[in-house]
Amino acid sequence: MIQRLLQLGLHYGTLPSGLRDRVCVTHDQAAAMLEELDGAVAERMIVNTCERFEVYAITTRAQADGWAAQLARWLDVPQAALPPHLNVRRADAAAVRLLRVAAGLESRIVGEPHVLGQVRAGYLQAVRAGATGPILDALARAAIHTGKRVRSETAINTSRRSIVTVAMEHLESELGDFAGHEVLVVGTGKLATDFVLALAERRTGRVSVASREVERATELAARVGGVGIAMSSMPAVLPRCDAVITCTHASEPLIIAPMILRTTGKALPILDLGRPRNVDPRVAELPHVRVTCMDDLLASENSACGDELASRIVQIELGRFLQWARGRQVVPRIARLVRRAGAHKGRDVRADSRALHKEITRLKNEVAA
Repeated sequence: MIQRLLQLGLHYGTLPSGLRDRVCVTHDQAAAMLEELDGAVAERMIVNTCERFEVYAITTRAQADGWAAQLARWLDVPQAALPPHLNVRRADAAAVRLLRVAAGLESRIVGEPHVLGQVRAGYLQAVRAGATGPILDALARAAIHTGKRVRSETAINTSRRSIVTVAMEHLESELGDFAGHEVLVVGTGKLATDFVLALAERRTGRVSVASREVERATELAARVGGVGIAMSSMPAVLPRCDAVITCTHASEPLIIAPMILRTTGKALPILDLGRPRNVDPRVAELPHVRVTCMDDLLASENSACGDELASRIVQIELGRFLQWARGRQVVPRIARLVRRAGAHKGRDVRADSRALHKEITRLKNEVAA
């Protein structure tokens, strides 16, 4: 069964800018993809993070060409545009990929903490959709367990580096100090929440949170003594802001050039961490505005080698998963042996039992080998 495991993935950092924003997938789109595959694919799961979009499936399709076409249709991009950037892995290679992603070894910030939660969210979404089965259930749980072990047993991220900490360092280099400054956070998701809390820790002068759902924005801002506003109110707030952080999955730019009317010569740093980008490209052409996107922010981060102990944990947990998978393969053979022995019992029951036990032990030893 493990031989039928297939993984198709896109890493946003390797995509050309014109394609990158078009392949962003929302939670609802991922749910629709899982539903569309119902009946055609025995098991499927989608892992959608800040840096990647990956599909894991148990499938009988031998070629990835059909999957590439399916993915292009889902993402509404030309079919020819994806293959040069599409990663395809099968069997053991697909399994180890998910374990490494959950461990944070495939992130540009090694050990980045958010990715484990994103893997867990992808698994839970698949479970709620009835899209998983024994193999993906076991693989996803192995990945989540691996991620937890790596973070508790290694020093892979002792500096506690994450997208939030890197972003805060960037803004500190721009502002010098958060005290007395006003910062606008656009979004109310997990990443936006972490930004709001990080700003409060740095005693930021004023934190505003913008969202289409004003109630959620107000609730989040209230946690740090800030104010929640509607997206439509941003043009009134932006001129007085000292920094802006955007991190939503909006399909259209939320901040456009006419919204930013600077009355002083003070520069306005904008961190556009949305997927797709939340800030219109023309904003970067404005004087006294500096726009930094996710790729620019993480450009200096290095995750090429990872952590040796973390990689060893991944291999140990991979071995356990593969042994479980091999054991699952011999269960039907053992069941057939037992049925056959019951149907052809001779007079020497003890000898028959010994022969059956010997054959079952041989099969178990095959799995353990």
